Amino acid sequence: MVEWLRESALLPLKVELAKGGGSGVAGAAAGSAAPRVRRSWFGSRRVSQDQMLNLTRELATLLKAGLTLDRALEILINLPTDAAPRALMQQIRDDVPGGASLSQALDKSGGVFSRFYVNIVRAGEAGGALAAVMARLAEFMERAKELRETVRSALMYPALLLFVAVSSIMLLLIKVVPQFEPIFAQSGKALPLATQIVIGAGRFAQEYWWVLLVTMVVIGYWWRWQMARKSSRFKWDGRFRKLPIFGD
Repeated sequence: MVEWLRESALLPLKVELAKGGGSGVAGAAAGSAAPRVRRSWFGSRRVSQDQMLNLTRELATLLKAGLTLDRALEILINLPTDAAPRALMQQIRDDVPGGASLSQALDKSGGVFSRFYVNIVRAGEAGGALAAVMARLAEFMERAKELRETVRSALMYPALLLFVAVSSIMLLLIKVVPQFEPIFAQSGKALPLATQIVIGAGRFAQEYWWVLLVTMVVIGYWWRWQMARKSSRFKWDGRFRKLPIFGD
């Protein structure tokens, strides 16, 4: 809304909430206190990448419109409909008037903003071009979002094929292979090693399928725990880079 007014050669001096209620930037910028938010049991308490992108783009737009940082943060507090981004902007707004710079306030957000994000904002503050830097940062986040969506779309089909392949193998081991075991036993001949391995795997999958399921769940949680730690994630990245073909 502010950007549209600027393109129309208009400069709003005062914004008030309409009696019948309002929406958009005009309605959101009326009060300084954030309205109450109904928390859903299924609502996320984390700020998503899309919400970060929207907040960055809106902050860049407000700063380009000539608003001060305090006033821009005040408006952003009332824009999000979710509790997580609203609480985040409230915390940043409380830190900035207390003498901290925007980059310092972002750094105190508990790891919500990456080091790259904080350092770019700090460089913009040092150069006196915070509005332009925030706009460039929003463009970078938009391109990163498009790249993630492209990679996700490209990996969807291989992931589906892998799931179907693993499901088919498990079905063969549990249902099909055990049916051939009596036939091989009646023949009275020594079975090849590969056939014995397949029969043993089928017998194990049929009797101890729950062990495989528990193992997969444990490995999944262990992997998430490893990736949540910077030190272990750095080690795994180094190992992946050393892999032939895939490392490059």
